[in-house]
Amino acid sequence: KECPWCQFKKTKGILFFLDDNYLKANTVLNDIESFVNGFKLDELKPKPWNGIRVFHHLHPNAVSIKNRYTRIAKRIIALSLMLCLGSALSNDFLGISIEATYIVIIVSVISMLFIFKYFDKQGKVFISDYTRMKKKLLDMITEHDHSPDIINYSKNLQSLEKLVAEFRLLPDELAKRKIAAEELLYEEQLHYFLACFNIDDYDISSIGGGRKAALHQSGINTAADIASISTTKIPGIGPKNQQILMGWRRQMASGFVYIADNDKITLELQKVTANFSGIKQRLESQIRKEYQSISYMKLNITNRALVLERQINDWSMKTYQAEIDLAAFQKFSKGW
Repeated sequence: KECPWCQFKKTKGILFFLDDNYLKANTVLNDIESFVNGFKLDELKPKPWNGIRVFHHLHPNAVSIKNRYTRIAKRIIALSLMLCLGSALSNDFLGISIEATYIVIIVSVISMLFIFKYFDKQGKVFISDYTRMKKKLLDMITEHDHSPDIINYSKNLQSLEKLVAEFRLLPDELAKRKIAAEELLYEEQLHYFLACFNIDDYDISSIGGGRKAALHQSGINTAADIASISTTKIPGIGPKNQQILMGWRRQMASGFVYIADNDKITLELQKVTANFSGIKQRLESQIRKEYQSISYMKLNITNRALVLERQINDWSMKTYQAEIDLAAFQKFSKGW
């Protein structure tokens, strides 16, 4: 019969392909590595930002007209103040009354104080803008170089590695559980065998009628019951008597012949396999879920790093522009 996917391609012109290399479920336990190897456990180590901080092609922005006029006013006021002070010191008031001269001096001083205060206020605005932009730049660089998402990614990666390691141990664990199931059947037959040997029917060294009565009172009637004697406190039965009873039990057990019940063994192994299949499916589901979560985190971290890198480059240029504008204004405000 023709493949349904091939038929769909011929009739509908649609090509179906299943590329499920990383999220495939392997039902064969012996081929467990093919499932585990499909998951790439890569550590995420983003490179620190190492972009440009200085842009030589940038120049300070032109000083505002208001600031230019203010500095011109500072020159005029300073010149007037110098003339008036010179006239006052030389007692030559240039045809101006002494009162008017002192008034000009006082007004000039007050005006100069206002101008200095104005430039100081403007300088603080430039400093505030530059400081704010530099802080934001450093914050973005810190987020780029030390993303908090990296910590969560590492934790999830460790969790996935733990699940993968647990998944790899499944074959060994299944073998152990099968052996344990077979041993349980062995112990069950041995128990039934030893239950046929009543302590009253045998002469046991140092175990007389009184001690046997004490054993019966504690629920120990047969060789099978003696297995629990070490955890049971019985009057008159000390460590030495316990060893004697255990020796008699081993003597009785020496005649045991294990007869494998294949039907029962098969049934028990089927139970183990069914239970183990559920464990395997749960681990597969957890691994897929954890891997998808890590993949999304990795993609988001990578994309965020690229976006931040572009933002940092742009903001670095703006910060440098603010820096040279501040330096230019400080030079301008101090000049005449």
